[in-house]
Amino acid sequence: MRKLLKNLNKYTIALSALSAAALTNADILTSVRPLGFIASSIADGITETQVLIPAGASPHDYSMKPSDAKRVRDAEFVLWIGKDIDAFLEKSIAQRDATSVLTISKLAGIESLLGETSAHDHDHD
Repeated sequence: MRKLLKNLNKYTIALSALSAAALTNADILTSVRPLGFIASSIADGITETQVLIPAGASPHDYSMKPSDAKRVRDAEFVLWIGKDIDAFLEKSIAQRDATSVLTISKLAGIESLLGETSAHDHDHD
């Protein structure tokens, strides 16, 4: 888990390196609230960020409404975990230009917590 958090921190820094010009007036849509917090802190004062799944809803059993599909289409940039968590988004993401989507599960160094048991790091700082 510590390794996952370190890697997420690296990618947060990488995301913050996006130029302000690229983000100006770009609407960023995230699938879940934790990604929304990250995107909001990076884009604070530059552009609007929104979270697709309402508070209290689970991405595992969420069903998109037509208005959700429109939000995904209209967003300048979409940040999602990936098909293992956000399966409901898979078709909508496939229709987008790959340069306007960041899939967290495909980032180098991000490992599934389910697969982490065999490679568990016992070095607890």
